Amino acid sequence: MKEFKEIETCVEASAKTKTNINEIFYFAQRAVLHPTAPLYDSRQHTLKPASASALSRIFRLCDTNKDNLLDSTELNRFQLKCFGTPLKQSELDAIMELVSQHSNQTVSKVSNGTLALTELGFILLHTIFIQRGRLETTWTVLRKFGYAQDLRLKEEFLYPKFDVNADSSVELSPDGYSFFTEIFEKFDIDKDGALSENELSDLFLTSPGNPWMNKGFPDTTLTDEKGAVTLQGWLAQWSMTTLLDHKTTLAYLAYLGYEPSSNAPVQDSTSALKTTPPRRRRKGEVGKVQRNVFLAYVLGAPGSGKTSLLRSLLNKQFNGTHTSTNGVLSVVNSVEVEGGAEKYLVCQEFEATTLKNSKKLQLADVIVLVYDCSDANSFSYLSNLHQNYNLDGIPCVYVATKSDLDLAQQRHEVQPDVYCRRLNLPVPIAVSIKTNQTAVGGGLVGIAAILTKYNWRPWISSGIGIIRHTKVEKTLGHCMGYGQITAMAHTLTAGETELYNEMNEFWLDNRGHNDYFWQHEYNKHGTCYSTLKPSCRTDNGTSVNVLVDYFKKIVETYKGLPTYRFLEKKGIVPSSTRKYKFADIKRALKEEFGHEPTIHCDGGGDKIHEVWYSYNLVGPLLSGKLIPREPAARDNCKSDVYYLPKHQARRHQMGEFQEESFTISETEIELLR
Repeated sequence: MKEFKEIETCVEASAKTKTNINEIFYFAQRAVLHPTAPLYDSRQHTLKPASASALSRIFRLCDTNKDNLLDSTELNRFQLKCFGTPLKQSELDAIMELVSQHSNQTVSKVSNGTLALTELGFILLHTIFIQRGRLETTWTVLRKFGYAQDLRLKEEFLYPKFDVNADSSVELSPDGYSFFTEIFEKFDIDKDGALSENELSDLFLTSPGNPWMNKGFPDTTLTDEKGAVTLQGWLAQWSMTTLLDHKTTLAYLAYLGYEPSSNAPVQDSTSALKTTPPRRRRKGEVGKVQRNVFLAYVLGAPGSGKTSLLRSLLNKQFNGTHTSTNGVLSVVNSVEVEGGAEKYLVCQEFEATTLKNSKKLQLADVIVLVYDCSDANSFSYLSNLHQNYNLDGIPCVYVATKSDLDLAQQRHEVQPDVYCRRLNLPVPIAVSIKTNQTAVGGGLVGIAAILTKYNWRPWISSGIGIIRHTKVEKTLGHCMGYGQITAMAHTLTAGETELYNEMNEFWLDNRGHNDYFWQHEYNKHGTCYSTLKPSCRTDNGTSVNVLVDYFKKIVETYKGLPTYRFLEKKGIVPSSTRKYKFADIKRALKEEFGHEPTIHCDGGGDKIHEVWYSYNLVGPLLSGKLIPREPAARDNCKSDVYYLPKHQARRHQMGEFQEESFTISETEIELLR
């Protein structure tokens, strides 16, 4: 055995005298089930690199508080996972004493004064087990963490069976989102709400590496000003990965240590995923959006602004330098749809030849066709695409970029708006990423087109609204059901001409579709208001029309909040070149209103987008008293911000009333019963 190290055991036996017969079978079985050779180098008396690496990975997975130690709690959790029973305190003490005899670097004290195992101590412990012939202990641990006989993670452990219908997509389940949130928080060591490059490197130590290393990450998702990935960006990135390649997500769930909850329907990593209903809806069918992640293909002529449009989805700063996109550029962000629900929008930019692949084409929820409205030849590129490829049945939306430049007459048989109407499509949406003028927000056009195609009402830029913040369980006695409305203008003009005229004067949609805009606002906010019983809305308990009541209160409240005038008094006026101190803006509004409002910014947090004034309500909603109060939500703006003028086209549309609507004001009323 000294000469031939591949021989693990040598047994003297006799069939005649039945000596060591049981031992022969025991050692033969152990040589197959718990072999020494893959783990231990008998010549060097050390663990082999593969086994040391596997045990090191297991140590990191078990170190849940990321202090590079395994304390008693973590060791007991490890013991329960592998052997089903906890360790007694005497057994824990014996382990610490055993490894500390070999090196003082094998244990370390934790904050409560007890000893914990270092990574060296954990590996040394298993080395001692092997040297003492207890290979079954180390092999049990390795197999519980998914390792095969060759010390590689098993294929079925990385990629458990997960069936997906051809017309369905894959998303993270609530358990999946919880796991990725938890692991984000564990590795956010400095607790700044973002993962730096070093923190990401540590996070992926238990895996082959960052799965998006060669895919433009982290510029594919949301980051902070330092380029560190925020929690929202982290979850969005995994949502995109799961949609585009769910097998990668499955593998990384295994690499990163996902464990299903005890009540999960399946006890493997597939419990972190779910399949969605079929992605195609029949034209004209109305229903609730049951998916959380949507895929948009972004196509257009070179230089049309596709990459800038994708960057705007991530609130990245505009970069005027044209760079050609090599390969596929994919980005993702969360967006809000009607009703306040949050969805993820994945946008992929690639060459038009991809449309030849019919299977890939059918994966898209929407195709965003981008052209440069200042380039006379840009739109013809898109019409050729539409003509050469069968895009019927797939929602399409046309986007006219660079709308801040002079509009060019397109060299095409008909102009883009006429072309779209002939195809029964919405007219092109004019955007300017450079000036941050996006009619429905950088990348939101994609989902808007989907919802429009299938009769789900799209969202449009917000105006003002009343939101009920009272907890539902506290107001059940005061509520009633009330449906949504669709015939807004007809309802308002029937006997409410003054109110209708006021809304047409002061409360305009930025694309001119006032009726649909008001309809959206009521269906988003007014339906909360309408659940109040009439006695909670008026003194006498009677209410002729809940919709009219709602808009009367909105207009009345809005007139008392001339945000533009409040700021003008302090010399703060709209400008596209000057930045103001955010604190000065807050101070000016507080001086007029009595409390600081909530201010939300977009464009990376330096462009004021909306102002929320918060009130407490005493008495019925229509006749009660609105008392200004502290903000009900947090700001998201930087210390220096732009207070931008309206887009030129919108100034022309709004005429002399434009200055009353420089900021979007949202009134929040908390009902106090």
